[in-house]
Amino acid sequence: MLKMRGIRSLLAELALSFPENENTELIKKYATRALAIFGENEIVRQAINRRPIVCKGVRILCMDGGGMRGISTVQMLQRIEVRIIFLYHHHVFGQSTAV
Repeated sequence: MLKMRGIRSLLAELALSFPENENTELIKKYATRALAIFGENEIVRQAINRRPIVCKGVRILCMDGGGMRGISTVQMLQRIEVRIIFLYHHHVFGQSTAV
């Protein structure tokens, strides 16, 4: 009898399995891709045999839009002190916002 289980646990089992032939290798590849879409980064890392990520990464603040959207974004950021924004983000980028 087949036990009912979640799609993520099934994909994790398929992604972490040892491929026996071409077909199972392809299944492992697609299961790993699906887990990446679901955001299961640790399982994907294990499936592709990569080292653990030890740093927290780069924090980027990205603002998009011109016209009224750009003005409202800049006004919102002016209310928040700019120095605080740079404490929490490594890079600040914008498009059509005069950043």
